[in-house]
Amino acid sequence: MNALQTSDLPEDYWDETIRAGSWRWYELKHLLQYKDLLVALIKRDFIVTYRQTILGPMWHLLQPLATCILFFIVFKEMPWWKGVSKTQQLVFYMANSFLWQFFYTSFNGTAQVFFQHASLFRKVYFPKILLPMAIIGSNCIKLSIHVGVFLMGLLLWQWLGAEYQLGWQVLLAIPWLLLLGAIALGIGLLLAAASLRYRDVSFAIGFAVQLLLFITPVCYPANYFDKHALIHLNPLTPIFSGFAAAFTTVDSSITTNSMYAALFALAALILGTVAFLATEQKVADIA
Repeated sequence: MNALQTSDLPEDYWDETIRAGSWRWYELKHLLQYKDLLVALIKRDFIVTYRQTILGPMWHLLQPLATCILFFIVFKEMPWWKGVSKTQQLVFYMANSFLWQFFYTSFNGTAQVFFQHASLFRKVYFPKILLPMAIIGSNCIKLSIHVGVFLMGLLLWQWLGAEYQLGWQVLLAIPWLLLLGAIALGIGLLLAAASLRYRDVSFAIGFAVQLLLFITPVCYPANYFDKHALIHLNPLTPIFSGFAAAFTTVDSSITTNSMYAALFALAALILGTVAFLATEQKVADIA
């Protein structure tokens, strides 16, 4: 049946009719139909990352672990650690290193999705927003491995007699993880749409993330720089402070309200999704 013949068929002949439009809300309404594909994409992203490597998934543990050790060696005598035990410092750096690794890989992978998977987008139709979702899902699996190993290490450390007490407050880390994932996905989608039109954005992403590290309380307690405006404007500040507080007794409180991070995450998700759906149709012509 050629195109001329299909154009003469009545509309009720088809199970679904996808109309031309800028927003492609059809994809959002039918995402559940692609749940098996989403699972397959998550597995693919997780497996392909470590293909032809000797250490395999251990690489993803070694990266934040190396970051943690480096932070501890360089910053352990800094004035913001006055009166804080070395054990609490080490746990603080370990927790934040895992969290930063999750944010960086999720955000960067989502923001670069059009260029990293351009050939796949050209070959077959599927809701393109599934790929950013798969990237976040794959990184959630990696993070769950991190946190699992981290908790087992803390329990072993506690059992061996270290001055550390793991309590119920670790459950408070869950909402912070959800907020961080939402921000990484939302801003990543927004920048993915922008980079498809302006290639300069894709070059600026890596540089911007490096700068963001300095104004995010990854290697220092946020309250030490409480008077700096950039710390308050950064929506990641309450997230990293709250996550660290779930594992340590380090005073990382800050006057920035956690509601700010929640509202920012919601706005980022909405704007990012709208921008992504409005731009994705052009990926075959531009990317």
